[in-house]
Amino acid sequence: PGGPVYDFMDISGTGAHAMDGYVDDGSAGPFAIGFTFNFYGVGYTNVDISSNGYLTFGADATDFSNDCPLVEGGQTPPLSIFPYWDDLDPGNAGQPSDIYYYYDAANHRFIIEYFRVEHYSSGSHETFEIILHDPLYYPTPTGDGEILVQYLNGMAQTGATFGIESYDEAAGIQYYFDGLYHEWAVEVTDSCALLYTTYSPDY
Repeated sequence: PGGPVYDFMDISGTGAHAMDGYVDDGSAGPFAIGFTFNFYGVGYTNVDISSNGYLTFGADATDFSNDCPLVEGGQTPPLSIFPYWDDLDPGNAGQPSDIYYYYDAANHRFIIEYFRVEHYSSGSHETFEIILHDPLYYPTPTGDGEILVQYLNGMAQTGATFGIESYDEAAGIQYYFDGLYHEWAVEVTDSCALLYTTYSPDY
């Protein structure tokens, strides 16, 4: 109850290209969000996009190896949102794939879509998107912005990380890591939506 409703907004035809052609273990940005997005109590107006399936508000965005759980030992990119962190390969030669971004001013949200992005040298592709909501129009008890992640297709590869992590890596949510879901998590399948919010759950 109170969970998100899946409503995928494909911006592959309208959004701007974040990555220009073939990119492996790269990052792009910073891109203007269009509003101030509060993340763990701090406001940010720009975001960097990693080719490896995560966003960051100023930290390094080139790490391809998700071999450490979140909030453990400082071995993961801090200040980040991980919709699908793994060794991804957008724009691989011969594949119609890319990463797009779009400021949806009418609905007060910023959208990043990973469109048919290949797992490195696997032939498997993923399509998913991250939507950052303007806290002024989508208020929360703490003032932090809500993060909606939508998966068009389920996981083709299982060695990934889903979650969020604070700037000091002392707080975060690890929804999924290398085949293991959080004990309260629902399996990510086709047409699945996850919402990160500071509202208490409605059990």
